[in-house]
Amino acid sequence: KAGEGIDESESFLEFGRSYFKTKQRQYSWQNEVALPLGTLTLLYDKLEQRIETTAGFATEARDNEGYMGGYLVNVGKHSLQANYRSDHNSQFGTNDTGGLGYGFKLNPNWRVTTSYGTAFKAPSLNDLYFPFFGNPQLKPEKSRNMEASLRYEDTQRTFSVTAYENKIRDLIAVDLLLFQPFNVNDARIQGVTLAGSQRWDSWLLRGNIDVQSPRDDDTDALLVRRANRHASLNLSRQWGDWRFGGEMIASSMRYNDAANTQRLAGYAIFNLTADYKINQDWKVQARVNNLLDKDYALAYDGNPSAGGFIYNTAGSNLFVSVRYAPAK
Repeated sequence: KAGEGIDESESFLEFGRSYFKTKQRQYSWQNEVALPLGTLTLLYDKLEQRIETTAGFATEARDNEGYMGGYLVNVGKHSLQANYRSDHNSQFGTNDTGGLGYGFKLNPNWRVTTSYGTAFKAPSLNDLYFPFFGNPQLKPEKSRNMEASLRYEDTQRTFSVTAYENKIRDLIAVDLLLFQPFNVNDARIQGVTLAGSQRWDSWLLRGNIDVQSPRDDDTDALLVRRANRHASLNLSRQWGDWRFGGEMIASSMRYNDAANTQRLAGYAIFNLTADYKINQDWKVQARVNNLLDKDYALAYDGNPSAGGFIYNTAGSNLFVSVRYAPAK
């Protein structure tokens, strides 16, 4: 696979012209090898990042080469997955990560799984050098994640409960009271996710709720713009070639700053969907978002009471699309 993305902007301000053009190219090769027992996956990818700007970033080019090997095997009621990845970043050196997962099928309907993994994330060039905002002292994120789950599935219903803990060193967060990104020395995100679905003939009900504690280990404050609770609920009905649905998405309050002084209220929004299947290949889809025109915010820029402003979210809006997907 090969891909390229370009983001270009030009601003004319009272102190002069400002120009930014970022280009990102990505190449990847993946090969899966069927072994006498299990499957071996080999992967190579390369990411090339370039930026042209009047700001004169300290670094205007960066490459990352990644090598990954994975193994997946199922034996009777047991399944095992192991992955190892090595990233060679021209700015941040070599970083090795990996993961190990195990699953056991208790019976045809119930299954338990557990996993452990590590991850690496480099700050973007904008995070590092954007004028009046970037922080060139940023370090890359490194994390460790543990997870355990219990799942149930039959022809009419599904249910799962997942407990997780994610420890992140040098988490990259943005505090617009400070007007720049910063590293949280030690962050910890612990939580439990409940999810399920139930089908009655042509009706389908799906939902999930996530209760978590995303905190700075040093201060015990909530992490910037991370809520304790998220939930969604979706009810749909199939009626011949039509499918109608309604959904609710909700979140509890969060804080806009690391000191937890600037509160962002929780919210709940409602959406409607409708699909019409013209034939095996063509489908018309429509979606009404934020049906009740809820006024809510996910971020502030500075302090609104002191001249800052709110990042507005969309009010009620409608999308209609036509989709073509050739039947096999």
